[in-house]
Amino acid sequence: PGSGHDSGLGILLFLLLQAVILSLILIIIPFFRTTSAQPVTDRWNTGIFFGGIGLGFMFIEITLIQHLTLFLGYPTRSITITLCFLLIGSGIGSLRSGTLDIRRRSHPICLGIVMIVLSTAYAFGLPVLSRNLLFLPDGFRMLLAAALVACPGYVMGFFFPLGVRAAGY
Repeated sequence: PGSGHDSGLGILLFLLLQAVILSLILIIIPFFRTTSAQPVTDRWNTGIFFGGIGLGFMFIEITLIQHLTLFLGYPTRSITITLCFLLIGSGIGSLRSGTLDIRRRSHPICLGIVMIVLSTAYAFGLPVLSRNLLFLPDGFRMLLAAALVACPGYVMGFFFPLGVRAAGY
């Protein structure tokens, strides 16, 4: 008799297969079948841009969850605070993106630079911060973590609506 580990692997493989099939049906096939006036190369660039946004969000989320787990004491707190305040921050950033002129190429470039600087600062600063502020009460650490997570969320929130407007949708 198996240890139950094999059945878990089977379930994960089945979920992966479902995700691949749904991605094909809902993303890839419509991408090629669209009758947009936009040339195919522009559609590829648009697809790469939005794929990059998705990957960027995932990388930032995973990194923040990992760094904040020690700081907050529990993985569930880290996941909850990271996802919640990343979404809140990006929602506010998305709202504020309407004030930017998409014809100015400097806006996305500046936002990209800010994101690189923030990511680098967080990569080096969060471990130090975590070690040095563990003495704070739980509530203060959660508030600090929420503020720290909302900042990159705010900046990342600008990219999606700017991309949608630039693509002409």
